[in-house]
Amino acid sequence: MKDRTMKMVAPIEPSEDEMSLDACIEALNDSRTNTLQVLLHTPDLEKYVLHHHRFGDMTANQIFELMVEHELRHVEQIKELVDGMPK
Repeated sequence: MKDRTMKMVAPIEPSEDEMSLDACIEALNDSRTNTLQVLLHTPDLEKYVLHHHRFGDMTANQIFELMVEHELRHVEQIKELVDGMPK
């Protein structure tokens, strides 16, 4: 995931409906809260296996690690956009 030279196509296209900044922040906070609840209240994440559309079968723990890498990838993209903005 750290190699950003390899571009990937999202399996789900985002909605074309516009969201306000406040709505985006609220959606991200809700998602973070739900994710934390699963992490805090699910023992033995290694025993749960899910199928990822690109990487095949992964444990829940691996899925959460992938989520972290995915978000860090977006952080780097945002930094590049900000760096390219006129000052």
